[in-house]
Amino acid sequence: MRTQPTIKEQLDGFPFFQFTILCIIRLAEPIAFASFLSYIFFMIKSFRIAKTDADVSRYTGYLASAFSISQFLTSVRWGRASDRYGRKPMILLGCLGTAVSMLVFGFSVNFYMALCARAMMGILNGNVSIMRTMAGEIAVEKRHQGIAFSNLSLIWSLGKAGGYFIAGNLVDVDHFRNYKRDNQELTLVSKDVLASTPTLKTTLIPTVVPNLVPTSTQSLTGLGLFKKFPFAFPNVVIFFIILIHTTFGWFFLEETHEKQRVKRDRGLEIGDRLKKICGLKVPDRDWKIRKDEASEYLIGNHNDYSDDEYPEEETDDFEMLTLNANTNNNEEEREVEEEEEMEEQNIGESLPTLSLFTWPIIWRIACNFLISFGNIIYTEFLPVFLAKSVDVDSLNPPFHIKGSFGMNSASTGKMLSITGLTSVIAVSLLFPAINQRFTVLEAFRLGLIIIPVFYFVLPLTIFTIPQYLGTNYDIATPLLYLNGFMISFVGSITFSQVTLLIHRATPKKHRAVINGYTISCTALAKFVSPLIWGFIMTKMDLKGLGGLSWWLLGFVSLAALGVTFLLSENDDQED
Repeated sequence: MRTQPTIKEQLDGFPFFQFTILCIIRLAEPIAFASFLSYIFFMIKSFRIAKTDADVSRYTGYLASAFSISQFLTSVRWGRASDRYGRKPMILLGCLGTAVSMLVFGFSVNFYMALCARAMMGILNGNVSIMRTMAGEIAVEKRHQGIAFSNLSLIWSLGKAGGYFIAGNLVDVDHFRNYKRDNQELTLVSKDVLASTPTLKTTLIPTVVPNLVPTSTQSLTGLGLFKKFPFAFPNVVIFFIILIHTTFGWFFLEETHEKQRVKRDRGLEIGDRLKKICGLKVPDRDWKIRKDEASEYLIGNHNDYSDDEYPEEETDDFEMLTLNANTNNNEEEREVEEEEEMEEQNIGESLPTLSLFTWPIIWRIACNFLISFGNIIYTEFLPVFLAKSVDVDSLNPPFHIKGSFGMNSASTGKMLSITGLTSVIAVSLLFPAINQRFTVLEAFRLGLIIIPVFYFVLPLTIFTIPQYLGTNYDIATPLLYLNGFMISFVGSITFSQVTLLIHRATPKKHRAVINGYTISCTALAKFVSPLIWGFIMTKMDLKGLGGLSWWLLGFVSLAALGVTFLLSENDDQED
């Protein structure tokens, strides 16, 4: 077994400042991605599109798939755009796209508007693949890459925890629990209210009736914006969080693409001024160095003559030299840009060739596909599982499981945020030691062995609720917290390892594109899995076999484990 770098060696010379800026930008996206999961059960119920609690899983799958198929169709294009225009502009543009999408989702008045908002978020953001590439370009030394990629996964988990917490505490929507399709819930509007507001019958839309109609004869004009749109407030808050993080990135994030970093970055210039004000050291920028070198060349030619010796005709020649130098400099820049465009076009034309996708890369992408397949099911459907109403009469161990824990949005958000945060702390403390003790492939396999165990235990926890045991002691909640912590902790490890495996097996010049294809395959997994598992969960829950879908999920991780035996640590490419 090859010698692994010590913790000190991994940290020595690590580019902390730039990687911290990248992580700050990265943090905003999982906040946006995860926030709606705290209340998605209640949001779908409020749309009056689900007939039963079991149907909510199916519609949750549609929302998840809309985002993923959009991301699948656009990820490679985002990767190519980052090669042509730079990593930084594409990342900032993707953040703005996410921010706008969050607003649309928060103000959705029916399921189809929410579906379009999720698709919009997938189309306008390709940052996952670009950030993976950028992390590798910041942490260029192999001894730094373990920490870099593990922290990308770590930040994603931290952002998810923040998203759960924000949304869970900024909405109060538990009253939507009993809303169903094709029932008489409209009778919640009293006859007195209808009589006092004649236009109410024609203005109310079924999907927003509960939000618009007060329980008294209070005038509708007295209701606040967030009374009419109860899911909007957390999305507005997250919108501004993303804007702040994007602005921070514009000021301080450096371009990492070798050819694009020489172009002037006005945002970075502002950031450099702010750093100087704070007394921080500012490095010389590439575009300034090129400009200074050109100026020194011209001044050097001019200083070959003293003032007395400088002939009048030579003065004219010098002015012409200056003009020609500037003209030639501009022409050279245009030629370089044209060559870059031609190179990008040639690269783009050669990408579909099979030579780019070697078997080591294909098997790694397959592993990433399978663990993404399982992870999105857990992430999207766990909040729905936790929110389903308790149905003690339908519980019969070990297989007959119907209903769930009956958690509200605040309890769900609290549990998911705490387990996510504690797993982040655990990963940050333990990962350097794990990276020293195990190779990347060994740690990846170990994670794939552990996760199925907790998938299997999860639905069985329902048999420990106080209502079923007939006691006042709640042991179900601590078990759920432990289970959530372990899945989040091990998931962070496995994702960082597979990302590192793909990065190291890919030639440097193709990493942006391969990452784009990897994210496209991941998006395909995230598109297919919610559709399949939404259908499975709905059918199994109706038949009283709610645990079966979670047990089947464990076999997905075992399939990924099988693929790992086709991988080798010797497939790494040299930078």
